[in-house]
Amino acid sequence: GKVDVWGKVRTMSKAIKTAADEIGKEIDDPDQYVFFILDARNEDGALAAEKELRTILGEKADIRRHPMYAVIACHTGMKAVGLQYIKKVQGA
Repeated sequence: GKVDVWGKVRTMSKAIKTAADEIGKEIDDPDQYVFFILDARNEDGALAAEKELRTILGEKADIRRHPMYAVIACHTGMKAVGLQYIKKVQGA
């Protein structure tokens, strides 16, 4: 994988909404994926991200929250929120 920029916005809430919307555009069947919310000590941002993803993907989406990994947080800084998704592997 890679870390990339989708776009630029001015507020954290707009950034979270933009990221969730982009994920929603790329995912055809949420049941085939696991979604992750990573945060660098930003509980409010993580909760907002979960709410946006559930609105777009549905309440049954497999969404997991974890602290942001140090290798990412050292580049983004405290209060960062990241969203990612991984396709489930059948038979694993």
